[in-house]
Formats: sequence, structure tokens, C-alpha cells
Amino acid sequence: MHKVSRTKAAATAEVLFRYMVARYRCVGGPLSAGRIRLADEIRRGRKVFEGAIIIDADARLPITGDREYDSFFRAIVNGITETVPEIEPAELAAWRNYVIDGGPVPQWREPISIGASLVTARGDVMEELSMVSYLRHLLRRLCRLEGPPMKPRVDFFSSALAILLSRLPERSAAPIRR
Repeated sequence: MHKVSRTKAAATAEVLFRYMVARYRCVGGPLSAGRIRLADEIRRGRKVFEGAIIIDADARLPITGDREYDSFFRAIVNGITETVPEIEPAELAAWRNYVIDGGPVPQWREPISIGASLVTARGDVMEELSMVSYLRHLLRRLCRLEGPPMKPRVDFFSSALAILLSRLPERSAAPIRR
């Protein structure tokens, strides 16, 4: 895995985040915890997100595939609107403009089911668990740094993680290992 520059990672994260929003609103699937998290993971060399969305930060359009919703990927990235007949071509064009060019967010819509099932409440729990693992990772990195200026940040992340863990179902909350 090669590391990606901050600028390229941020630009890739923007497009990836917009694609994930469009995917969530149109066909279901999890939403990302945010652009900053995506940029950090891209910078560290991660290439697959949510187990299905494949990216290449060096490509002109960084999203190169979606194993879970391939027909939606082809409609948005390649402009082949016939692959998702349940959504009007004009609406797909609006979503394509949003994802690729950063245009306005199209009107809210109920997701349709294509190729995979819609996100359930269990998907929301998995996204929260993903956020917990990311916060744990940040906390570990902060704990490795030394010096008095880091103590307030470690305390902040410890508090944030404790709050997040308290909101998860009992079976999901696991102690932090250092």
C-alpha cells in the first residue's frame, strides 16, 4: 500500500463521500462517518470502503468499482442510465452531477432495492461500530505521542469514545485495549 498526499486524499474523499450519499439515498447502503475519516484512511493507502466501493486516488475519477451495487455504479460513474430503470434518467443525471462535479444535492428519495437488500437497523449498528474502531485507532495514536500538550486531546477522545460506547447496545460495547 502506498501513501497518498493530503491534497489528493482530500479530493478523493470528497468524491467518495458524495458517491456514498448518492448510493445511500438511491439504493441503500451505509453512510460514511465523514470526509475527514475517509481522507485519513485514503492517505494511509486504503482502497476498499464499506467492503464494496473500490477507489484509486490516482485515477481521474477515483471511484473505480462497487461490488455491491454495480448497476448503480455504472449509472453514476459511467453514465449508463439504463442499468437502473427504477430511477428516472433525469434524476440519475442530477445524482451524477452531484457526485462527479460537486453539484447541488438532488431531492430526497426513498431507496430502491437493486442487487442487494436495503440497509436495516443492523447496518446502523455496524456503522457505529466502525466509528468506534476508528476512534480507538485515533486514541491509540494519540496515546503513543508524549508531552503535556497531548493530554487534553487524549482526554477529549477518551470522553468521546466513552459517550459513543454508552450509546451502543450492551453486546457491542467492548473495553478499550491499549
